[in-house]
Amino acid sequence: MDPTNPQSTTVNGSGNGARLWPTLLVVLTQVGLVTIWISPSNENLFRLMLMTLGALLCSFMFMILLVFASRLTWRVSLLTILAIVILGIISGICAAPFTAIAYLIYGFPLAMVATWIGLALTHKRSAKSQILGMVSGAALVWLGMSQIRIERVQWSFLPVVALRWQPTAEEKLLAQGPFETPKLSENNAQAAAWSAERLEWPGFRGLRGDGRVTEPLPKMDWQQKPPKELWRRPVGPGWSSMSVVSGRLFTQEQRGGYELVSCYNAETGEPVWQHKEQSRFEEMQSGAGPRATPTFANGIIYAYGAKAVLMALDATDGKLLWRRDLMLEFNAALPIWGFCTSPVVYGDNVVVFAGGDGENGFIAFDKTTGEVRWRMSERGMNFSSPQLMKFGEQSMLVINKTGATLGLDPNSGKVLWQQETFSNGSPAIVQPQQLNDTGLIIPFGDDKGVGYIELTSAPDANWGVQEKWRTRSIKPWYNDYLYHDGHVYGFDKQFFVCVDTQDGSLKWKSRKFGFGQAVLVQSTGQVVMLSEDGEVRLIDVSPVESKQLGSVQVLNDTCWNHPIIAGGRLYVRNSVEMVCLELPQ
Repeated sequence: MDPTNPQSTTVNGSGNGARLWPTLLVVLTQVGLVTIWISPSNENLFRLMLMTLGALLCSFMFMILLVFASRLTWRVSLLTILAIVILGIISGICAAPFTAIAYLIYGFPLAMVATWIGLALTHKRSAKSQILGMVSGAALVWLGMSQIRIERVQWSFLPVVALRWQPTAEEKLLAQGPFETPKLSENNAQAAAWSAERLEWPGFRGLRGDGRVTEPLPKMDWQQKPPKELWRRPVGPGWSSMSVVSGRLFTQEQRGGYELVSCYNAETGEPVWQHKEQSRFEEMQSGAGPRATPTFANGIIYAYGAKAVLMALDATDGKLLWRRDLMLEFNAALPIWGFCTSPVVYGDNVVVFAGGDGENGFIAFDKTTGEVRWRMSERGMNFSSPQLMKFGEQSMLVINKTGATLGLDPNSGKVLWQQETFSNGSPAIVQPQQLNDTGLIIPFGDDKGVGYIELTSAPDANWGVQEKWRTRSIKPWYNDYLYHDGHVYGFDKQFFVCVDTQDGSLKWKSRKFGFGQAVLVQSTGQVVMLSEDGEVRLIDVSPVESKQLGSVQVLNDTCWNHPIIAGGRLYVRNSVEMVCLELPQ
């Protein structure tokens, strides 16, 4: 065969065409890495490294082997790589907003596979056919990437995608018109005269921040008598949970360029008032909207936006009482998933995480004026919330941060005790859980499990900390765990588990409930769980077994918001809808 013939089917003097197996090894390696990082049983930091660095290294090795080990001429391999890179850049420029990282995580591996398929189909054909085959395969991937948007990324790290020209749920909501609320003084005298008499669920995860439903409810069996839907309404995107006080429901949502603190009638779902803050946070993994949950205290709603704007609003009519912009005032760095801290109120203080310069990490503001009362240094990211607990006669603010859990005097910010946990660079996400007057369960970091510590006080008011045990039998990610009768119930990645608080031993684990958030009905020992896929489950739990007593498919989009129970009603929401269900009595 004449090697100078451009239509020759041989490459580098061989009559067998291009060599496929070296690049195939890279493709199979990339497929293997994907099967590892889609599994939530692996450490999240490790999964993220495989997603990003793995895709980069495999793409680089693929190009190297395509040039030096495929028996293609340098002209064919280099022209192919150049064309694919140029088409990828053009596709990235034309892509939907917030999808740049998706090109690295999903686009590079798909383009690599498509290029190899193109080579396999043309490896014995002419040089021109080989270039056309490989470039066409990658071009189809880049074209597809430019025509989609990433709605969000699931717990498996697989994306939820939609065609970019299709309107989002938020755009459909905005097309219905502005968020209209009745004028309290003119049209709704009863609402204007509202007063807070019942604190059913005044903040993130309830009265004590532990996900425990303290109101007496009867034993339920949804297989015999399922909950009844009372109302359903569209809401803007956001991962806030809800607060319910005396028939009013408070939450946060995104509407276009505005973050809203919204008040609804908890009985009917009708809007009562809303406060708009010109701000928008959005990123690829979880989309747009605020993350924190409003906190009610003494007639005031305290709300924290995804860009660190802390507001105090009159709970009656939403009037702004004071406002602090923590990114502007304290140089607070915007975390990758936005600010998620739900405000906690104690005495005269309201406390949030800022992550600002110097001492401006955790900051306590005067709840009436918004003036700074105390500060504690902490930089980086923190997605958990300060939590009030009481040990003996001492009220404490328990704070998770990277590498440690601390107990603070909520009045002064003085550190009363500190327990080192584990720092692999992962930020704090889940909450601690108080068990009794001396002990609490604390998270030890991503994939490191939890531990039980006991506190002791001395006459000089110095507190001691003793670690009793730690376990990796429960490794919560962003799913907060629950405590009932000597046992902790929660998610160990994709498993729902029971752990004995005496020694941290595993009692049972189950994979049949999905992945989600849950609350505990104290009077019955039952768990109500909202799965990521929008299904609500009723689960009987005990140290011996778990048993599902019915389920209801309530929502049809990704659900990461914590469900709540208030006044015999179950409230759930996601970034599209909010629903109220009456529990069977």
